[in-house]
Amino acid sequence: MKTFIHKFLLLAVLPATLAGCGGAAKTDEPKKESVRVKVAEVEYTDFAQPILASGTLVSDKEARLSFKTGGIIAELLVDEGEAVAKGQLLARLNLTEIDAQLGQARNAFEKAERDFKRVSNLYRDSAATLEQFQNAQTGYQLAEQALQIAGFNQRYSSIYATESGRVLRKLMNEGELVGPGQPVYVINSTRPGDWVIRIGVADRDWARLALRDPAQVWLDAYPGDTLKAEVSEIAEVADPLTGTFSVKLRIEAGERRLASGLVARIRLLPARKEKLGLVPIEAVTTADRDAATLFSLRDDSKTVEARTVQVAHILPDRVAVRAEDETLRTVVTDGASYLHDGETVTVLR
Repeated sequence: MKTFIHKFLLLAVLPATLAGCGGAAKTDEPKKESVRVKVAEVEYTDFAQPILASGTLVSDKEARLSFKTGGIIAELLVDEGEAVAKGQLLARLNLTEIDAQLGQARNAFEKAERDFKRVSNLYRDSAATLEQFQNAQTGYQLAEQALQIAGFNQRYSSIYATESGRVLRKLMNEGELVGPGQPVYVINSTRPGDWVIRIGVADRDWARLALRDPAQVWLDAYPGDTLKAEVSEIAEVADPLTGTFSVKLRIEAGERRLASGLVARIRLLPARKEKLGLVPIEAVTTADRDAATLFSLRDDSKTVEARTVQVAHILPDRVAVRAEDETLRTVVTDGASYLHDGETVTVLR
């Protein structure tokens, strides 16, 4: 009986002992350490990135002058580079043929006028038919129109300066046959307020510009001088060849001597601003065109979240990003390359 009790107790204790031994042999997996990182606060500001461009100076009042009638050029009175005054005579056509045409038209008109008066009197006395009266009246009207055309050709056989300025180009020579509307001279105004710069901007810059936005201008001809300008015209249609939008800047020349073709560098300052977040450039882990990936610290300050944001501008040491509702507040700067979404971190102060 005693032997049976000892065996029973041994069988009862043995499983518990083995279970205890098995529990003692099992070890927990090592706990993963958090990644040590440094963070920076996102600074939100109303931001307007300057637009940099280049262009050439031109006069806003540039004219291509021509004769309104055709003929042989008799005189060209000014050369390229000469200053001209408004209303100054610049060129004349040979009037031999034009004067002859005017004389013929005048004689034809006088005869048609006499015929019309004679037939009108006969028709009043019933000595001429209605058809004869109408034919004489038509002949008189046609002769009057021909005389007006001949007089027009004589009056517009000369070219006068439309503005005070300077001759840029002389396109014809004396003795050449010129047609109506064919350019002979190109002149421009040299008044200080007439100088402009035309540039082309991309669509995203076009959307930020408005009339009267200020600009700074530097001319190679005047190194070290900064001129003021403002946006005076913005195209509403892109150039089909370049895909850019034309913008015209009116420049304040002051007393400086300017000329068409001077090279200019421009820094446009759009008045239209947008709310952007400024983050250190080292916070960006990957970038693809206008999108960038970075890690933001969650509210618990222990885990991070991978965020993809739109890059608006790249500055020397920071990146300006668009973050909806300013939800991006703290970003990882050091240690971001070792992280993934939801990673546990320890922030180093």
